Amino acid sequence: MYRSIAAEVEVRQRRHLPARQDDLDEMLRALSKLNWGTYAFPDRENPVALAYVYDHGQYTDVIILRGETDLTAYRTPSQNPDILAPGTVVWLWAGDPVMGVRTMLALPPGAPNEPHKPPPGFVGIHPDERGQLLYRPRQHRWL
Repeated sequence: MYRSIAAEVEVRQRRHLPARQDDLDEMLRALSKLNWGTYAFPDRENPVALAYVYDHGQYTDVIILRGETDLTAYRTPSQNPDILAPGTVVWLWAGDPVMGVRTMLALPPGAPNEPHKPPPGFVGIHPDERGQLLYRPRQHRWL
């Protein structure tokens, strides 16, 4: 039986989301099960920010966590030269971390699709905050 990509993503998300969706740690562990890449900035020994990244092909979803109460989530066109500090986004969330993760996971893969500049004061991961990235693409984990 043929299943659309959106339906397949929805099934995967339902299967991997924790029963308690008010627990941020559980929600972040679910991202790993859904094959989101995980990065620590400037390094994993002394992280100031964590970034979770999922590439849909045309769009890339990014969740940036700075502490337990500060989350920025956005969807950006994948062709952006820097997805961690994009010049355009199609969707943006800033605020409650648990609601941000839940809302991001509920977005259909191809929507919204109207690129626009992020609002003034938008902060992704500035290049000065980044250390050297070590990334294992197939497993989406640090080396």
